[in-house]
Amino acid sequence: AGVGSGTVFLGTAKVLNDLFSKKFTLVLGTVLFIGYCGPTTGTMPMTKLIQIIGWRQAMMLPGYVTGGLLLTMLIFMRGTIKPVMTGQTFKPLLTMVKNFPMWMVCISGASVFGAYYVLLSQIGQKSIVDFCKVSPSKAAFGIMILTIIVAVNNMGVNFLLKLVGNRRKVVAYASLLCSAAGGFLGFMAFSQNPSYFLVWCAFLLIAIPAGFFPLFCTSGKELTPPENIGMAVAWFNFWCFVLIASYQNVTGKVLQLYSVSGQTAYPPEAYAKVFSILGILSVIGFILTFFYPETGKNNNK
Repeated sequence: AGVGSGTVFLGTAKVLNDLFSKKFTLVLGTVLFIGYCGPTTGTMPMTKLIQIIGWRQAMMLPGYVTGGLLLTMLIFMRGTIKPVMTGQTFKPLLTMVKNFPMWMVCISGASVFGAYYVLLSQIGQKSIVDFCKVSPSKAAFGIMILTIIVAVNNMGVNFLLKLVGNRRKVVAYASLLCSAAGGFLGFMAFSQNPSYFLVWCAFLLIAIPAGFFPLFCTSGKELTPPENIGMAVAWFNFWCFVLIASYQNVTGKVLQLYSVSGQTAYPPEAYAKVFSILGILSVIGFILTFFYPETGKNNNK
């Protein structure tokens, strides 16, 4: 599943750059909006589906859907696939490794997604069920709303860029500060008697910039030669998932420190510590944005 989804994404990004290079941010955001509806169906809709048909069939359903789409593509693909052209494999990668500004874009931007996916896959739903006195279905609905906001923001980021004259770094600064604010608000919320409103506000602040993927991809695209666009998107995507995995590993270690044998709920102090770490890491990401140039101030794309 991981190899397939990663390959589809990178192939799509390269085709979009070939077809819509002057509207790359807008078109990529639109495609990602559709793609991000996938995580949305994995929240409350999946919970309801499991209740109706059981978890095995619910897990098989995406396989049925993608299998049908693949079969349709195979039927209509005749004459649409271009001959394979030989290319350079390692030279673009070495160019990317030596590109210091690209490192700054990748690490700073990826920190936003690391924080968001900690909420989405580890502590979001469980923390509000354990401490905010809400039902699992209401908690799942709240997380679903976050995923919808992230999906919509993939298109909304283009509007934000227009408001600030296409200055990429202005929106990048805002995204990291928003994520940091969410981390520190989450720390404050779980340091006292957690309320659903405050905790959800913290979740919202962390989730909003997670829809700015097209922004960071566009900055990376503009920091690399045109022939390396596919590698630039792949490089940024790679670091996103490295930081997602790293953040989740750190979160698991922190929660383990507070685990008590026989209890299924972590204490609020554990979640407060996790959110404080997320806030600090977002501040570090914000600092890193100062170390790459503005690429969009003279760009009307």
